[in-house]
Amino acid sequence: MDEYIIVGIDFGTTYSGVAWAYSKEPEEIEVVTTWNSDLNHCSDLEKTPTHLYFGKGRDNIKWGYAVPENDEVLEWFKLLLLKEQDLPSDLRHSPKVLEARRLQEASHRDVVDLVACFLTQLWKHALQSIEEANGKNLVEKCRFYVVMTLPAIWPHYAQESMRQAAQKAGILSKRCAGETVLSFVSEPEAAALATIKDHSKKSTIKDLISYRVERKEPFVLKECVKGEGGLCGGIFLDEQFKKLIISKTSNWLDTVDKRQLKKFLNDNWEHGIKPQFRGQNRSWGVELPNSVVAKRKGKKRTSTLEIMTSELIDVFDPIVAKVKSLVLHQSMAIMGKYGEKQKFIILVGGFGRSPYLFEQLKLLVGEDTTVLQSRGSKPWAAICRGAVAHGITALGLSGCCDVKVDTRVARMSYGVEISEPFNHEIHSYKDWFIDPCTLEQEAANQMQWFIRQGLDLSATTSVRHQFRYTFNGAIGPISEEFVVSSSSKPPSRRDQSVSVLCKVNWEKTIKRRLLPIGVNNRGEAYRILEYEIEMTCNGTTVDFTVYYDGERVAQHVVQVEYV
Repeated sequence: MDEYIIVGIDFGTTYSGVAWAYSKEPEEIEVVTTWNSDLNHCSDLEKTPTHLYFGKGRDNIKWGYAVPENDEVLEWFKLLLLKEQDLPSDLRHSPKVLEARRLQEASHRDVVDLVACFLTQLWKHALQSIEEANGKNLVEKCRFYVVMTLPAIWPHYAQESMRQAAQKAGILSKRCAGETVLSFVSEPEAAALATIKDHSKKSTIKDLISYRVERKEPFVLKECVKGEGGLCGGIFLDEQFKKLIISKTSNWLDTVDKRQLKKFLNDNWEHGIKPQFRGQNRSWGVELPNSVVAKRKGKKRTSTLEIMTSELIDVFDPIVAKVKSLVLHQSMAIMGKYGEKQKFIILVGGFGRSPYLFEQLKLLVGEDTTVLQSRGSKPWAAICRGAVAHGITALGLSGCCDVKVDTRVARMSYGVEISEPFNHEIHSYKDWFIDPCTLEQEAANQMQWFIRQGLDLSATTSVRHQFRYTFNGAIGPISEEFVVSSSSKPPSRRDQSVSVLCKVNWEKTIKRRLLPIGVNNRGEAYRILEYEIEMTCNGTTVDFTVYYDGERVAQHVVQVEYV
């Protein structure tokens, strides 16, 4: 068997991380650190900011902790991979998103290129770290198995954009050791794989997925109910804290030198109040930047600002409330499906480390549910570590990561639009037409669903749909449109809940004279082409395969265009 290095990439909205493991030592998952940073306490952290800065010259790119502190920095550009209508309403016109879009346009790069720029730097740093740990010779003889994580609620076109960005970043470049494999896993599933195993030894929570233990030996999970998400991560907490400081310093902090502001937040908030606050009744002192102290006219000149617990509760509670809402919604869905409550809640992500969130969720769920929170860096790095665990399982390796998700839940319904024999008792006359070849009465705009929302999907769930194409002329390129619906009850006739997922295009030399012949009621002959398209869906990814005359059509003549 080939030797592999399994790499997990957590490309996040605010922070990104990478972890890896060697296939002969799958139990040893390492997290990449040693970032280039001018700030204290950051070089050895498990993640780096998802920040980009373009200086003069096309190749003058700064990233992560190394971006200049007094210049315009590109942040939140991951969200630009989504179409505007797919962004949550409270984000669509947020200053962060609008600024990211402005800087993206100013860079004269499309969004996929922006993501590729960041991934290029992240990948180079990860490879350097992996080579330093294993030696260049070992790395060169190993194939790469790369697992990238995606939010549970993202549409499939965004996944395709991530694949394109990975290609442009050089992650899939040809190597002597063999072809690099790229796969995807949802962020909450990756986090679950890492943290469940962590706890068996003794997110930013922005997506939630619930799992049921199917077997303990080997440890197999089944996704209970459809995952969901919301914008309630630590970045929103940071914004709330900045608003508090601005209100207490008469808005002067809003114009403070960016370098000083960054250092102030890093020292007093990120590595001060934020990881310690659990609601305890005390006052908190923060050291103000010198420029703020000098401008506080009419007030006692002091470098320390006092913050009360009640003020911090006002910072935390709006974000905690969103997490509570998501947890309650998942709990209700589990109760509705299984008639019982969840037994455990595991906190992951940056905000998942918050002691205050931990205490509030314990109060919310009561004694019947145990809330688990790992200490240290484990919750923050859970997603990239879990991505590696997913890759280890996919390769059939054994180790400390013998946890796998066997069943997932379809997040939407998948199908195709068809025409069928017209029935005046069922169909609308708006959809009536005469087939030009068969001359039969047909009803257009009818839907056929072969995967419905909420259906349990195994890792190998696949469905084949037969297509029948009648024609009189030459055979050209063939295209079929696949659609999705997020409605809990997908419609039988196409409506506004139906949107295009992708088009599957294929072209193959087919001898027209060998095709079956049909004859209409006028005695006119036409040709009939029949083929099948197989869709494999595991809840996160969708793949398509075309079959004609019982054989698989070569992959290089099949193109999938996501819309």
